[in-house]
Amino acid sequence: FDHSWANKMEEDHDFMVISLENNLQLTAYYIYDEKGHWPKSGSRINISFPDGSQKHIGEKDIKFKIIEIWQSGVTDKNYRLGWDIAIPHENIHLQLTPAFHQQEVSAMGMEFWMGLAHVKADISGKKSYGKSFLMLQGYEK
Repeated sequence: FDHSWANKMEEDHDFMVISLENNLQLTAYYIYDEKGHWPKSGSRINISFPDGSQKHIGEKDIKFKIIEIWQSGVTDKNYRLGWDIAIPHENIHLQLTPAFHQQEVSAMGMEFWMGLAHVKADISGKKSYGKSFLMLQGYEK
């Protein structure tokens, strides 16, 4: 899904793959500036519906809210671990919570938070649950 291992993307970003028990799947990119501020042009979500159809949602139709920031005791980097994501036009509301905090990885001279998060979803008034893989770049205060 993501290709930022080999070299750093031009934009700083956080990346999420979300899979729900109702077979809805989403891929989200949260793009921010070098100080960790959003929005920066290019944030998006791709939705794969259970029937196989897909929809691409641009930043103007997404509401990202950070509900938890965790600071690594090893690198002092800050990571956005808790997320509240809404796509109002699709009646989708997601809440992502990390399975546990210490999932920071150091590879190729870069630090990332890569790991599992639990997902609670409300899709058009129906509850659903799932899992998410997060790859977060982190930022310094």
